[in-house]
Amino acid sequence: MHHQMKQTKGWITLLGLVWLLSSCVYAGSEGIQKETRKLAPFSEVKVSTGVQLFLTQGDENMALVEADGSIIDNVVVESKNGVLEIYYKSTGWNLFGRNLRHGEIKVLLTFTRLEKLKASSGSSVHSQHVLNLGDFDLSASSGANSSLELSARRVSMDASSGANVKVKGTADSIYAEASSGANVKASDFVALAGAARASSGGSVKIYVDGDVDARASSGGSITVFGDAALRNVEQSSGGSVNTR
Repeated sequence: MHHQMKQTKGWITLLGLVWLLSSCVYAGSEGIQKETRKLAPFSEVKVSTGVQLFLTQGDENMALVEADGSIIDNVVVESKNGVLEIYYKSTGWNLFGRNLRHGEIKVLLTFTRLEKLKASSGSSVHSQHVLNLGDFDLSASSGANSSLELSARRVSMDASSGANVKVKGTADSIYAEASSGANVKASDFVALAGAARASSGGSVKIYVDGDVDARASSGGSITVFGDAALRNVEQSSGGSVNTR
């Protein structure tokens, strides 16, 4: 009996310690701070680790970082060889080997040139106004979200692994691809020509006033809005292509 009581107390102590260590996974709060960071020229942006990115077109390359004072030094905004990387560099681990969670991180990015944008790992990207671009490639993966308003010559969009891409605006041509449960919503983005691919439960919605090439497979779905002329259509393994 005495042995059982000691054993029970030991388990309670151990469980209490585990709860304490596992619950203290948030960094200590020091209040929201802001830092302005000057940047070397770039044309490609990569954002990840849950960072919220807000885009503004301007006359200089600059980033305003907003985060809790306890973590702001770990927010990396670094431009090398024309590529700007934005992410949170974690330094803490709890008992179970998981990263310390960080609070909300916002980066307000002003750029002079943008040709490629890659969002991953639960990050989000938003435009503050209409972005006037030439050729633009956008990719989103691993639960990332992107919502942009664009005026461009050619736009290519690729969403995978549960990511969501939403665009408004206009372009001469559009290419949109979605796979693995991802979504591309471009029904408010008017293009003069386009192509779409959807597979593995991916969904694509585009608006085209002109020729369209569409291929859907493995439960993927494509919906084409506008005055579209379907030139090359392929549907296989439960894929579907529809016009509205």
